[in-house]
Amino acid sequence: MRNNCVPSIIRHHSSDTSSRLRSIVSSLPLLRLGFQVIYRISRPLADRIVQKAQQNKLFSDYVCIPLGKGLHWADVKIRLRLLNLGGLNIIPPIEDKKAAEMGSQIILEFIVILIFSAIVVFEYNRTLQKEEKKDNKRKQDFNEIRSTIEQLEKTLELQSTQLETLSKLLSGIKVMS
Repeated sequence: MRNNCVPSIIRHHSSDTSSRLRSIVSSLPLLRLGFQVIYRISRPLADRIVQKAQQNKLFSDYVCIPLGKGLHWADVKIRLRLLNLGGLNIIPPIEDKKAAEMGSQIILEFIVILIFSAIVVFEYNRTLQKEEKKDNKRKQDFNEIRSTIEQLEKTLELQSTQLETLSKLLSGIKVMS
């Protein structure tokens, strides 16, 4: 009976992290649009990198295949535990070609996430610079307004003094006449 359950448990599972990210991001339309644009732009670049990596025998043998086999092992273990079959140590072997594909898919998703993260960091820094420029402009405007007010206060004080002097002169002229 258990042998019949194992093949249904072990089916090819695509661990596409970008689909999970897309489902999280789907609640924010502009963020979703931005993610889609970045994903569409970075995906061909990442595909090309993975394709070149797969053509390299050493990279495929020492990175892609072990990564794919490790992912397969973890996937089967998690599925067995979810079905309360954790005591079974039946992990069928995976073909090297399939393991290389899974490993390269993980690398591809990692590259896409790296590109997306780099863009987010770049945008964050750019936003910080914009805010810093705005703050500097506000400070400069504030200082200009403050100096203008101080200049106006000095002018007002000077004019008040001159007005008092003129007022005294005028009262002196009225007394003489």
